[in-house]
Amino acid sequence: MSLDAALAQIKAAAQQGLAKCGDHVVAQTVPLTPLKDGDLRSSLTVTEHEGGHAVVVGSDLVYAARRHEEPAKNYSEPGTGFKYLERGANAASGDFEAIIGGQIKRATS
Repeated sequence: MSLDAALAQIKAAAQQGLAKCGDHVVAQTVPLTPLKDGDLRSSLTVTEHEGGHAVVVGSDLVYAARRHEEPAKNYSEPGTGFKYLERGANAASGDFEAIIGGQIKRATS
């Protein structure tokens, strides 16, 4: 395998790892997300940022940012509330290196 091919394989694996990290953030975030009818929880998505060097986790609902920033709201479920996405990302972040590294290791083994 040429060096260029090997680098392309590593880059593709790293991009797959980033996508898996985004999915992991969503999995950590859903239980922290305010629940009324479930729309906010089900709207969380992972989008590849231009160039594939990052992913964006978020929601396209009009009220998502307000719910994220609104501390004074009475939330119906314990553990849910504002800063839900930030708290989910922080909870997931310790696993990012292993997720991306695992993808690269599998791709190059």
